[in-house]
Amino acid sequence: KRDDNSVMTEMFRTLRNNLLFMIGEKDQNVILVTSTVPKEGKTFISANLAMSLSLMDKTVLMVGGDLRNPQIFSALGFSRWEKGVSSILAGLDEDYKSLVHEVDKNLYILPAGPIPPNPNELLSKPRLKELIETVKKDYDYIIIDSAPLGVVTDTLMLSKYADATLYVVREGYSEKD
Repeated sequence: KRDDNSVMTEMFRTLRNNLLFMIGEKDQNVILVTSTVPKEGKTFISANLAMSLSLMDKTVLMVGGDLRNPQIFSALGFSRWEKGVSSILAGLDEDYKSLVHEVDKNLYILPAGPIPPNPNELLSKPRLKELIETVKKDYDYIIIDSAPLGVVTDTLMLSKYADATLYVVREGYSEKD
């Protein structure tokens, strides 16, 4: 939240600043967030990192990259959106801008959309590359909240367009092995 100086907020500022130091380049602005299994905190990290970046007066687009189990809408207190990434990849919607929702100043969301019967095949379409290249031009940072890598291979399709990947593990939950 704006004007918050809690320990949690400071941790996200630290994450943000370390990440920005690591990626460094101005045109390296696509950050993929994944983990091994569900419920390790991908959406929590994605949403808070996106908010932290937006507080620097940077435009941030959070993309719902988990087409099988989208969680962005519930994490931010919204009801499920009817259209999104899957609609674009399936060719049902051409203009992504009509599907973007403003959440806060400088923070926008492109939801995953309806759950398709073939998420991996949709993510392998050339439209994904076109979408990522387009949003890179329109936003300072793109945060992709993806599916868990240990469960499905969908995230591999997204990872080739990411400039950085955050791999989330959750204390007391993630398997050490």
